[in-house]
Amino acid sequence: MIHPQGPLPLAMRTLFFALLVLALPGCTFWPDHGSGGAAERFTSDQRSIRDYEIILQDLERRGAERWAAAETHKARTTLIAAKQAAAGGLAYDAEQDLALLWFHVQTIEKKLNRQRAGLRTGAGS
Repeated sequence: MIHPQGPLPLAMRTLFFALLVLALPGCTFWPDHGSGGAAERFTSDQRSIRDYEIILQDLERRGAERWAAAETHKARTTLIAAKQAAAGGLAYDAEQDLALLWFHVQTIEKKLNRQRAGLRTGAGS
């Protein structure tokens, strides 16, 4: 290396080389697929999505489309979004959709339980 005022001193060349050598491993080290970063924190897999599909089918069987139609529609739409996010490898987005779906399912459950309680007392006809 030639510096405008002459060759770089040995200490500067050594420092430059040391920084270069120390910086390279940081650029070439990558964790194994699925073992680093958000993959450890967010684990939305097909099994949990399938669980929500089964739960939603059960709620529909119990009358969710009649007694909580809007919430059932929101839950179906959110389930589709979670499936698409998981299929696209967007684990964080899929996890967010599943969390939202959980709230929709809870709301449907409450409405169905209120309806069932009303039918038992004769007030729900």
